[in-house]
Amino acid sequence: VLFHVHQRRPLKAPFNDFNELLRNPDSCITVPETSNLINIMLHAVYDISCSPFQPSIDTLMDAVRLSPKYDLQVKYISSSLPLFDDIRHRMPLLTYVVASSHEFEDLAIIASVHFLALDISTMSDEMVESINPIYLRRLFDLQTSRVNAFKRLLSVPPESHLATPECDFVAQKSLTRSWAFYADMTAGTIESTFQTLDSDVPCRL
Repeated sequence: VLFHVHQRRPLKAPFNDFNELLRNPDSCITVPETSNLINIMLHAVYDISCSPFQPSIDTLMDAVRLSPKYDLQVKYISSSLPLFDDIRHRMPLLTYVVASSHEFEDLAIIASVHFLALDISTMSDEMVESINPIYLRRLFDLQTSRVNAFKRLLSVPPESHLATPECDFVAQKSLTRSWAFYADMTAGTIESTFQTLDSDVPCRL
């Protein structure tokens, strides 16, 4: 595959002569990478989205991993550029791992938005070995803080209200006791309990 590139474009970018290849006096340069990877990196240099080529997320991540070799700096995967948009919504856990290993902060942050329901145990051994330890700690802290926030929300029982024929003071106290008694229940139990309350508690206030 042949790529026709303006030589001054990579040189104007903060590249190390494209891994010193541009120091070659020949106008035709051979690179060992596949055309898919080079295509993605050149699109990043030109600030053009590569989405028309529909690269897989694995190919995009391979291009990100390869970027340090050609000194493709963090600015090319910042939140305002096309390559970022090509990646951001696809396989957030893999994206986070790769972004962490190269300290692409913006990409890691946007990937973490999708971690609300993430089961960390689904991380493969390869991911665990590749992830930056600092980012792994952030991931655990994020999960812990969200679980604690959810617990705080559920720890507050429903507010009481004036007695009605359908829900008097005794019924409200019973609901409050049940709420406090089941404070440590699992997510599945919470769902089934709410379904029971919906059918057994006549109060709609």
